[in-house]
Amino acid sequence: MEKVERDDYDVLLLQVKKELSKVVKRKERSVDVDIGMGFSIPLPETFHPAKEEEKRKIFWSIERPPLVFLEEKKQAGITFQMLEEWKDKDLEECREEFYPLLEKRDGRIVFYERGEIEGEIPLCWLEYKSFAKREPIYNLVFLFNCNERMILGTFFCLFEEYDTWKKKILELLSRITEA
Repeated sequence: MEKVERDDYDVLLLQVKKELSKVVKRKERSVDVDIGMGFSIPLPETFHPAKEEEKRKIFWSIERPPLVFLEEKKQAGITFQMLEEWKDKDLEECREEFYPLLEKRDGRIVFYERGEIEGEIPLCWLEYKSFAKREPIYNLVFLFNCNERMILGTFFCLFEEYDTWKKKILELLSRITEA
């Protein structure tokens, strides 16, 4: 880099742009994962199945989701579980039942959008902000039927990163297929 005089901001700006252009941004790829519940989903290749110890650190309750995949930094993850008692219910009806359940669990929860995805396996979702310790957490809960079972999934990440993740996760959810 050439020397920059005190008032030569344009040269500094050009040098910074040149250096930043050298940084190669890794394209995030996804890998189809057969979850073992009758469906597969493309997950970012940076996600791995969580070990029991990792699950305990994230989910303090003894009623943890059976399947948890964590991003390598463990600041984002996705969970899956079957809801046997809801298998014959309508998706949107089930989603509506989540609002009072979540509010009862923590009155600080803030709800945002909700929607539906019409992929090979249709699903509905809702998103909200919760709190773990002092950190706000972004959550996207989704429900779908597969092989006569209701599947509940939750994506979570630090709230400050939700704008990075939300679009990616909704895209991955649209690509869920029967296994």
